[in-house]
Formats: sequence, structure tokens, C-alpha cells
Amino acid sequence: MAAKPFISATLNPAQVQKATFLLLGIKNGSDRAMTRALNATASKARTRVVKDVRADVRLTAGYVRDRVKGPAQSFKNKASFSKQEARVSTPNRPLILAHYVDNKATVELQEGRGGRFIPVIAVKVKTGGSKKNIEQAFYLRLKQGEQSGDKFGIFVRRNGRLVHLYGPSVSQVFSVENELIVPDMNEELAEQMDRQVEGILRQYG
Repeated sequence: MAAKPFISATLNPAQVQKATFLLLGIKNGSDRAMTRALNATASKARTRVVKDVRADVRLTAGYVRDRVKGPAQSFKNKASFSKQEARVSTPNRPLILAHYVDNKATVELQEGRGGRFIPVIAVKVKTGGSKKNIEQAFYLRLKQGEQSGDKFGIFVRRNGRLVHLYGPSVSQVFSVENELIVPDMNEELAEQMDRQVEGILRQYG
């Protein structure tokens, strides 16, 4: 089964029991501590996800941040008294290869039909990787470009068929990285819980 394009922070029973015991007698004390800890943990995890995705593939920080949502970016990802879970998520959709075009590449020419020479389309997918020339590729305007923000795509012809080329999407990279992030996320959640409980105890002490 493919990994889901989200990670969630959830408390274990021992953490819930500890917060409930320490904050007994303070109205909504444990709920406040748990909700704040969950949202703070998920927000830190989002920052980590953006950094890790950009360390893997060559996408701009703004593009990745717009697609990775934490509690502050999506109400659905936010923990509350009635929903003790916070998430980091990204839309599960493909990404066209045009996002990886190496605009800084030296313009080269390839021979086209009729002996004409046309520019080579070069892409660079991996951060720190080398560029790759896409043989016999060309741009076409996309029908849904105005709505999606992707006005042009990179196409090639294969066996007489027009093929639109895609690269690694944010959700694909995220699904790989989330397995590495979850252990650190659980550790951060435990620290956040202690911090939030101590803060409320000082406030009402």
C-alpha cells in the first residue's frame, strides 16, 4: 500500500493520563495542554517537511510551503478539545515536469523536422543533481492552465502518441520522508507536552 501524504501527531494513553493527573482541578487544563502540544509539534514537523522535500528535489521554497499544510494553514489539520490530533498534509496529485526546467541551462539546439534546429529542453530534478536534456521534447499550452497555474507542459511523441511528462510531486517525496520524520515528531510531542503542562501549572500555581 502506498504511503499516505500526511503525518499526524497523536498522544499515547500514558501522556493523556499524566496530563489529566497533573492538571486535575484546572478547568480544561489537560485539554489545553494536549491541544497546544499537538499543534506546536505538527507546526514544527511542517517546517521539517518543507526543508526535507527541498533537500531532495529542486522545487522553490514558496511552491513547497504552499502545498504542505500544518495546523496554521488548514483548520482540518488543527487539534482541538474535541479532536486530539494534529496533521501535516499535502495534496495527493501529480506534478508536471515543467516545474523542473533548468532555466539557467545553456541554450543548446537539436535537429528537428525539416532540418530545423530547435532549443533543447533541459530539466534538473534532484537538488544538487545534474541537468538532463529531454530529447525531442517541446512545450504545449495546457487546457486547464489558467486554473491550475501551470500554463505549459513538456511533451514528447512516443509511438505516434502525445505524452505529457511528469516529475516527482511534493506528495510523493513527502510520503517517503514522513517515515523518517515520525520518530522525531513523537519525541518532540513528549517534550511539548511537558512544556505545556509546566506552563499551565505556573500560570495557576
